[in-house]
Amino acid sequence: MIWSGEPVARARPVRTPEGVFVLDDHELVRTGLQGLLRSAGIDVAGSSGSAREAARRIPALMPALAVLDDQLPDGTGADVCRAVLAIDPRIRCVIITDEYDEAALIGAVMAGAWGCLSKQDDGNETVRLVRRVLGGRTAYSPSFRAMLLESPQAPFPEQELPGLAPQELKVLLLIGRGLAGREIAATTGLAEKTIKNMTSVLLHKLGVSNRTQAALLVTRELDRSAEVHRRLRPGQPEGSTEAVTMVLLDCVAEADGPLSEGSEGAGLVRRLGRALEDARTVHHTSISQHASGGPQA
Repeated sequence: MIWSGEPVARARPVRTPEGVFVLDDHELVRTGLQGLLRSAGIDVAGSSGSAREAARRIPALMPALAVLDDQLPDGTGADVCRAVLAIDPRIRCVIITDEYDEAALIGAVMAGAWGCLSKQDDGNETVRLVRRVLGGRTAYSPSFRAMLLESPQAPFPEQELPGLAPQELKVLLLIGRGLAGREIAATTGLAEKTIKNMTSVLLHKLGVSNRTQAALLVTRELDRSAEVHRRLRPGQPEGSTEAVTMVLLDCVAEADGPLSEGSEGAGLVRRLGRALEDARTVHHTSISQHASGGPQA
C-alpha cells in the first residue's frame, strides 16, 4: 500500500548524538551506507526500507540526521522529510538519489531538506556532505551544480523533434510540462522504472543531457512551429525554465542552515515555487495550443 505522506508517530525518546537514520529500499545500498558511516566514526541510529515505517521510526528515534532515498515503493524521500519535519523540525533530512536529476533536487528543496546527495558520489564525498549537515550546514552533491551549469542556452539540434514513438512523444510532452517521473508514470499508466528508462532514451535521442534541457527544447520547438510566445496572454512569463535553473543554482550553494520556512533561505524556496509554477503555466499553454493547432480564442 502506498503511504499517504501523513505523519504517523509522535514519540520522543532521547536523541542519539550525531546519529544518522538511513532509508533505502535496496538492502545492499542501505547496508553499504551504514557501513560507510560507521567506518567514518558516525553513529547509525537506525534504518528502514519503507517510507511509511521510516516516517514512524525517525521521530521516535530522533536522530540528528535522516538520509532518505528519493524513490521508494511506498512513497518518496520528500514525503518522509515533510512528515518528519511536521512532527519534529529539529531533525535534519537530506535526500539521496541514484541520478543527477533536477526533479529530485527540486523535491528536496521544496520539502525543506538540508541537502541532496548522489549515490554516484564516492564514499569520501558522501561522508563530507553528511558531516556538513551534522555541523549545521546545507549539503548538495557538487554534481548537481555541475549539471545545472550545463547551460540551457547551449545549442540544441536545429532539426524538428526526431521521429518518436507515440508513447515517447507523450512522455516528452509531460516532461515539458514539468512533471516528475512518478507523476508521468501515474498519468501514462506505465511503471516508474519504464519512465526512467524511456527518459534516458529520449535525452539521448534529443542530444541533451538533462530533463531541464529536454523541457526547454520541447517548448522551443513548439514555439517555433506555432509562434506560441507571440500569442500568449499579456503578462505570462517566458524563459521560465531558465528561471528554475537559476534559482536552483542559488539553492545548491553551500550555506549555513536549511532553506525551510523561517530560515534565511526561505526566500529561495518561495522563488523556486514561483518559477516552477510559471514554467508549468508556459509549458501547459504551449502544449495545449500545439495540440489544438493554435491558440484558443
